[in-house]
Amino acid sequence: MADAVNHTHTPYNFVPFSNKILSSAPDTETLLEEAGHDKIRPERLTGEIHVTLEAETPIFVSNGTREADKTLRFFRDAQGRFCIPGSTVRGLLRQNMKILSYGVIRQGEDVENQRLYFREMASSGHSVRAELKEYYRNTLDIQSYKTPESGKAYSVPEKVECGYLENRGGKYWITPIVTKAYRVSRKHESVQRFGERFAQTVPVAYRALDDKRVSEIVPLAEKRPDMREGDLLYTGHWVGREPNHLYLFPRELREEDAFPVDNEDILNYREDFENRKNSLDGNTWHILYNTDFWNLPKDGERKPVFYIRHEKRLFFGMSLFLRIGFRWSVADGLPPKQREAADSGVLDYTDTLLGFARKENAYASRVSVGDFHALGTPSECPKASMILGNPKPGYYPGYLKDGKNYNDCKDNKQGSELEPGFQLRGHKQYWLKPVETTAAGKNENMNNPFRPLAAGTKFQGVIRYENLTREELGLLIWSIRLKRDSSAPEEYRQSIGMGKPYGYGRVKVTLDAVLTFDLDAMYRPEGLFAAPNELDPGTIDAYVAAYDKRAADALSKLQNGKKKGKSKRSLLDFPEIQDFLRMKRLIADGNEFSYMGLKEYQNVRTSLPTAKELCDKLEASQTPQAPPDWEALRNKFKPL
Repeated sequence: MADAVNHTHTPYNFVPFSNKILSSAPDTETLLEEAGHDKIRPERLTGEIHVTLEAETPIFVSNGTREADKTLRFFRDAQGRFCIPGSTVRGLLRQNMKILSYGVIRQGEDVENQRLYFREMASSGHSVRAELKEYYRNTLDIQSYKTPESGKAYSVPEKVECGYLENRGGKYWITPIVTKAYRVSRKHESVQRFGERFAQTVPVAYRALDDKRVSEIVPLAEKRPDMREGDLLYTGHWVGREPNHLYLFPRELREEDAFPVDNEDILNYREDFENRKNSLDGNTWHILYNTDFWNLPKDGERKPVFYIRHEKRLFFGMSLFLRIGFRWSVADGLPPKQREAADSGVLDYTDTLLGFARKENAYASRVSVGDFHALGTPSECPKASMILGNPKPGYYPGYLKDGKNYNDCKDNKQGSELEPGFQLRGHKQYWLKPVETTAAGKNENMNNPFRPLAAGTKFQGVIRYENLTREELGLLIWSIRLKRDSSAPEEYRQSIGMGKPYGYGRVKVTLDAVLTFDLDAMYRPEGLFAAPNELDPGTIDAYVAAYDKRAADALSKLQNGKKKGKSKRSLLDFPEIQDFLRMKRLIADGNEFSYMGLKEYQNVRTSLPTAKELCDKLEASQTPQAPPDWEALRNKFKPL
């Protein structure tokens, strides 16, 4: 098999999560005492950072609305000026700061705390998804049969049951039907009168030949005395050469066997529905497949569903081959130290600089990010198209380490409680890439037209800070520019906006000025209009170095513990930071850094290589080769 399908390749990779965590304050009470917002602290730093972002590839930040032709346009402020919202830049800073400060990875904030759903039937037997395919088939007990008339093979998930899901005042119940739903061919002469339909249910009356076949189906309004009532379920426009089947649910119910659906199962279904719905929004597929049909019923409504109980959980849906959940949630894959730190309320630098709001307490940000306005008269590029769906953690060959999936358990002693046996890879980062001109898919329904701003567009904005220590300001500056030292030869880039998987939004960051205010002087009458002090490059580098030293010393102590070991002098010596900065320096070009095609996706044999492996490969290919030493070669092969 070609190398292209030997392993997973994606336009993103991961900076590994660490079991080492830097705490910036023991608790909120201490933080408020040391850096509260109710006092002027002359010994601390307050001021502004003026920044320019220059787009090196076309850049696109959506305004969230579409024009009549479905085209997305660039974000504008209230005055109609093109700009990058401050919230977008703040999100970028937060992620950079979380990595550079070895912050706590929290469920619900940094990692989704949900049980992912999947349906796995198409992967080949040698692919990394083969194990999950087998798990899916066994869970549903999928058996193969042949139709007596034509001899064609078909599959039936024998453990899947049928019933009606009903919303009773916000509480959900499932009532089983007396028999299983009838499988009805779209070519059945009785359903031809209904025409081609998308996902929906049609109230009908029918006559049955036996417990598996029906002879006639008519609209419910045409019911005759010898007919029974039911609902004909269309699960959407068929995909592939053969039309998918319909299912007829008899309305005879086993009321005595009705049961409530656990709230956790409802939340998991709703989360899965929203994720799938969002991936279709913005194109016409949500019309073709009537995505709202798959939503939970409203109060007083009921819908026919297929369902299965498995490992103390209930999975249900409007498709016979329904989506089921993994054994563990995504957040179960966090390193143990990360889960312990989050549970114990440890505060990290992103908490104390950028603020937080949690159930137990809150703290306001000491850093504010304004909008970054485009300079001059920026030009929009010609309309382009791309598929805007986001990568999902459900693709475990990319998101999990060592070829694991969300079902994997630790090898425990017999009788002990099962524990997750997988780990998340880390912080997702997109590779810096040239723009892909083939970002659009073949199916126009899945493409999203948009108008990016041209490469070369510059944006300027101001980041304000207050009451920061020198180390904290150093971290903030490092998170903005990524350079440890302004005199270093390395050049780093950031990615902003939509289309990052296809190379859009690569920007160069320039610090125009770092200003500090003398608050003590400004609050005296003679100093009210005092000019701010602009820090020189040497002072800025000193602040970054102060944070770097403090962080490296603290991490070295955590790493060495009571053992004697060599302390690292800089965060640049830590592998996680090396991976991060190399991903922000190297330009990744080629198929190795793009999404896989469908056949590759189904047949890929190994999981995603690490960022380090790919960076090593990139550096080797991009390092200029020294010219041959012709004089040495001549001397070596000089005739005797």
